[in-house]
Amino acid sequence: MTTHLTKIAAVLAFTWLASACNTSPPPAPAAPAAQYEGATVPGAQSATGGFMRINIATGQAVITWDGTAALTVIPDATLPAGQYHLYVWVQPVPGGNVTWNAVRMDAVSGRIWGLNGGGATAFSWVESTAPKL
Repeated sequence: MTTHLTKIAAVLAFTWLASACNTSPPPAPAAPAAQYEGATVPGAQSATGGFMRINIATGQAVITWDGTAALTVIPDATLPAGQYHLYVWVQPVPGGNVTWNAVRMDAVSGRIWGLNGGGATAFSWVESTAPKL
């Protein structure tokens, strides 16, 4: 009987040690949700282009233009928390230049703003309004 108890104890000890050593590493932490999105404005003969960035939660947008390092905040009213996205369209025009514009949309409320300004006029957001029925 002692031989059997010794063998059982050895098997249990081995099984316990094997399971203790065979632990997989803890799972990696989940990646944080994206905080920003970006969109490029391609350059043309008269400009080197730009880059826009939007804060998804607040809707605040900035732009950098012509290869400058400074980000310019596009002035705006305080917006409610949402899920804001930035869309940019570009259209070539005669002479090798482009015309472009940007739209901001809140995926939660459905509100839409168009970018206004450019050149000598400061950028600003203008909200689109729903038609009156």
